[in-house]
This record gives sequence, C-alpha cells and structure tokens, in this order.
Amino acid sequence: MNDDFCYVCLKWGTKYSAEYVNKLVRMIRKWNITPVDIYCYTDDPTGIDGSIGIIPIQSNAYETWWYKLPLLVEPALGQYRTKILLDLDVVIHNNISNLHTYACDNLVVCRSFWKNPQILSDTREKNTLYNSSVMVWTDASYVYEHFRTDPERFMAIYKGIDRFLWYEPLTIDTLPQDIVYSYRRGATLHDTRSFVKRDNYAIALFHGTPKQTDMVDDPLVKEYWNEL
Repeated sequence: MNDDFCYVCLKWGTKYSAEYVNKLVRMIRKWNITPVDIYCYTDDPTGIDGSIGIIPIQSNAYETWWYKLPLLVEPALGQYRTKILLDLDVVIHNNISNLHTYACDNLVVCRSFWKNPQILSDTREKNTLYNSSVMVWTDASYVYEHFRTDPERFMAIYKGIDRFLWYEPLTIDTLPQDIVYSYRRGATLHDTRSFVKRDNYAIALFHGTPKQTDMVDDPLVKEYWNEL
C-alpha cells in the first residue's frame, strides 16, 4: 500500500449506515487508481467491510461533524504524510489520484463556488464559503489546538466546523474549483443546474438533502453508487 497518503471517513451516530462507508471505499478504490489504505473513524463499526481500517471514536465529548477536528491529530494516521477525508454523502465519478498533491502547510478544504459571497453579509447566520466534505492535510494540529482552547463555546456559536474554520483566526487553503461541486445547487454561480453530472469534475456532493439513497433512479447515483 501507499504509505505516503491515506483516506479516511467519519461515521458517527445513526444518520449514515455502513452501506455509505462501504460504497465510499469502493469508489475510492475505483478512482484512486493505485492501492491505498482507507480508514473509518467511527463509534460503531457494525456492517463495515473488514478490509477497511477501523479507528474507534474514544470520546463522547462531541457529536456529528465536530469529530472531524480530533481526527486531524489522530495518532493512527500519523504514519502517513498526507491524510484525505471524504464525507459519506459524496459520489466520486472521476480520477482522484492527485488529491494528495494539494496538501500544503495548512488544512485544505473545499470552497463553495456555488454559493454567492453576498451570504457573508448575514452576520447573524454566520454563513461560510468553506465546505469540509473533502479535507486534505499533513499537519493540521494548529486547527485542533485552537478548537481545544474553548470547545464548548465554539460548538455553541457555530453550526458546524465549516463556520468555525471560516470565522476563527485560522489559515485555511482551498482546493481548485474543478474538483468538487454541489449536485443539488450546482458548480458555480453561472452553472446552477441541479442534479447534473459535470464530466470535468471528480466529486459530487450530496450535502443537505436529498441523499444518494433518496435518488436511486438518478443516472449518476445508479452508475457510480448503486451498482457498487
């Protein structure tokens, strides 16, 4: 296996079944081209394919997406130079073998190019242009250490880590535009078509609703998710 980088996903609670993990891993193996180690960070490994490395969630201090932050310093991933996290609600339909090359000195996340920056003017809602459905890092301990200074406050203020990353004094980098898009909302402000596969992109996000399991007859879901 490649010891330079690995993939990891997060499954906490009951929102996503083991099917999401297993199918995500099959997509990674199909589209990463070369063999690579893949892990699931989870509180319940029931039903997860035995070929997937399990990293148990040891703490009950957080919930949902906030577990992405301790994952940034997870010792079990320390043997790899670069770590790549993919959310469970994605469909991969193109080569992702170069994702690890976007690693740098900072945490790298998606930029929501489909969102109008004008949403940032709503200071009450604390909107964000970051999306953590895909994250790449070598050493992102600075993010977790900042979170640890006052985790209860941060979890109360922000509706998720995307807002935390945007509004806190953290240096974050973003992936290029032509890798990730929203399957529901579009790819850019000028390409807002819903539920359309973009051949020049690699990853379709099913953030919000509907999820893959809600769209079993959708052509993209049928070809790249259902048949795995």
